Amino acid sequence: MSEQNRENILNRLRGIQSTLQEQQSGELTQGIEEIIKPALQTPQLLDLLLENMTSVQISVTNISTWNEVGHAVYHYVEQHNLAHDVTIAPALRTLKWPSSLNVTSGIADGDTRVTVTPCLAAVAETGSLVFASDPHHPTSLLFLPEHHLVVVSQKQIIPHLEDIWPLLDRYARQPRVINFNTGPSRTADIEQTMELGAHGPRAMHVILVAEARSLSG
Repeated sequence: MSEQNRENILNRLRGIQSTLQEQQSGELTQGIEEIIKPALQTPQLLDLLLENMTSVQISVTNISTWNEVGHAVYHYVEQHNLAHDVTIAPALRTLKWPSSLNVTSGIADGDTRVTVTPCLAAVAETGSLVFASDPHHPTSLLFLPEHHLVVVSQKQIIPHLEDIWPLLDRYARQPRVINFNTGPSRTADIEQTMELGAHGPRAMHVILVAEARSLSG
């Protein structure tokens, strides 16, 4: 056998080996993906999200456009007999807010009762809301108020928790904090009695917007 024929055979064997390794790698990755991301109970993400948010005590108001957000907040405040003082995330300042609300934007403090924020995504698998911190989305708005209202566009619904990570590519600088909030704060540490608002808001409410745009970041 000539040296050239020997080299040709070896090259063919190397090509076959490389192809097999790529196939095995793809099968392994697919297997891991199926384990990490289990099949959802329903392919309708909106229905699954609403079901799971209800199960973790997140109430929901459905609206058609972002122009209705201010009125939805006003109706929530009225329904719960709350003061009309509302602190919003700076990212929401461009929305129309009714004069009947006393709206300020910025951070929350110990006296803040109602905040309104956008979110990065809503996870159908768990009913969780995902928030990325930056100057336009202060983290204090998520944890200090008694009532946290979250504005979510239907296009922000994602199937699984893991699907949040590719969304972070939109940021020139990665957020320092990512929060996954799944319903109001609760604990049963005291006499095994469920208490809401132990470590954060005692009520979470989603204003779900059908209009296909978001103000998340």
